[in-house]
Amino acid sequence: MSTSLDFFRMLTAIARRMDGYHRWQHFDTIASLPPREQETVLEHTFHTVFLTLFLLDLEERHGTHASEINRELLLLTALLHDLGEGMIGDVAYRVKQDERVKEGLRAIEQEMVEDILMSVPEFLRDKLRMAYRVVDSDTMEGRFFNAVERLGYILYARDRVERGDDSFIQVYIRQNDKILELAQLFESVRVVYEEHKDHIARKIRLYKEGKRLGDMTGAHRT
Repeated sequence: MSTSLDFFRMLTAIARRMDGYHRWQHFDTIASLPPREQETVLEHTFHTVFLTLFLLDLEERHGTHASEINRELLLLTALLHDLGEGMIGDVAYRVKQDERVKEGLRAIEQEMVEDILMSVPEFLRDKLRMAYRVVDSDTMEGRFFNAVERLGYILYARDRVERGDDSFIQVYIRQNDKILELAQLFESVRVVYEEHKDHIARKIRLYKEGKRLGDMTGAHRT
């Protein structure tokens, strides 16, 4: 059996596993949808690769940091960044960020990714390892990819909000300030976020006003 055929079969198995895991399961409104209407890890990866390419081209046209970013490395990062999630399934964002489990989850994902990379032809391994490590790196590529991921969350959330699912305003609240900060660094991020900024600010304001009114009414009743 040829090495290339083994490689092809391994990629097929990985893609099918990634297609079998659904994201956003901690939102009841998503978990109750038919599986075909839920975003899979594979679908998310597909979106992320093209969003990365889109932002890279915008940065080349309008930004000042394109020359500091390794395009090939970053596109590989987009392709590989959720390989671990494709092995263990989706984990809620707030859990991933919880300091009590954050490092442990990351270590498990890294071990699984390393197992996958050991099945890749040896001449590719170092390049793929380097790309995967971009995700948590304090480099220009790492910061740019951080912006890509956050914008991806926002785009998915806006699609859900436009469909009447206001539970995804929580995603706006978690991501807004961080994306505004990254927009000061990357002109490409500012250009894309400009389309959504006013809508998001209004939805956050209305949500907080409604919550404050609800809290006041509840306090009055007691």
